[in-house]
Amino acid sequence: MIYSRTLILSSCILLLAGCANTHIANNELLNQQALQQAQSATMSPQQAIYQAAEKLNQATSNGLTFYAPLHLQKAKDKLEDAQSLAKSIKTPEDKLKVISSAISVDKLIGKAYENKKVVEKLLVKSLAHKKILEQLGTNTILPKDYNEAMEMLADVIKDLEGGFFAKATASEAEVLAYFAEIEAATLKKQHLQKAINKLDEAYSIDADDYAEASYKKAELAIAFADKFIKNNYRDREGVKRVSVEAYNKAMHAYYVAKEAPKIIGLKEEEAEQYILYVESLLERVNRNVGVKNLTSMSLYDQSVALANLLDSSTHVANRAVPAVESAPAVESAPAAESAPAAESAPAAESAPAAESAPAAESAPAAESIPIANPSNEAL
Repeated sequence: MIYSRTLILSSCILLLAGCANTHIANNELLNQQALQQAQSATMSPQQAIYQAAEKLNQATSNGLTFYAPLHLQKAKDKLEDAQSLAKSIKTPEDKLKVISSAISVDKLIGKAYENKKVVEKLLVKSLAHKKILEQLGTNTILPKDYNEAMEMLADVIKDLEGGFFAKATASEAEVLAYFAEIEAATLKKQHLQKAINKLDEAYSIDADDYAEASYKKAELAIAFADKFIKNNYRDREGVKRVSVEAYNKAMHAYYVAKEAPKIIGLKEEEAEQYILYVESLLERVNRNVGVKNLTSMSLYDQSVALANLLDSSTHVANRAVPAVESAPAVESAPAAESAPAAESAPAAESAPAAESAPAAESAPAAESIPIANPSNEAL
């Protein structure tokens, strides 16, 4: 089947120990305080409801739904109770209930603001990591995983609302572990997925058969990049580098697999035409180099002659015009490998002719097989 590496996150950390808290600390005390305040209130039920609704809207705008979800939900419920009771006020007791419910909204919102301060003080690491995930784009790249992470964080906040500080501290460690996992998964999706897709494409044209050594190299490169990203996800430049390297290996496997079938079962004349075709590719380079009698050499010697002349020409140009060194000249192509921006043009990084040249020469022969040793690549 096609090589693919699905980035599935560990399910073992999705559930926090125990059930999520649903109770607010000192809720009964808040109700009693609201009732006492209602008994001495001079405002009408309608005024009390209006003020409660205004404060609830403001609290929602200030993000308290995140910092104190239980308090905000309870405040909404109390406001609905007050609005419902206000429709049929018949006795002073009915009026007291309406005003008491409306005042409860205010009490709950006050406690919600206090809980926000607690969250900001005790969950500093989680809040900082949440910001990193949002800057990275996890919420759009892996929306399902991001939403699960936010639900986990919300459960920790609910523990704080209930006064379960020890449980919240223990649960935050699991949240941070999950945040780290989806941060790495986001980076894999952003940078390594392209290499995985290309190797899948290579598999679709039987690269595992026609380009076995190159295909194995690409698999090892992707496996290495996957592990590197998991363990070093904060090394952004390193993540880009190993991902580009993996992509180049996958591209190489793809193109080798595309060319290899052309020489299988060739007749004498067809084999000659293929070699002449390879020579024409080298000659195309030679137009700008000028090696004399290039075709009088073996394919390997032709590549060496071209490389030597290009190398000497580049050194001369660099000595004559030092400023050119900063320009994207031919010699600087390998340097693109170390630059993170090279990811947008992976072909430039795969330009190291030393590796691709022997592969081209070995189309009819087996000269490049030792170079394509995947075990050496893994070391």
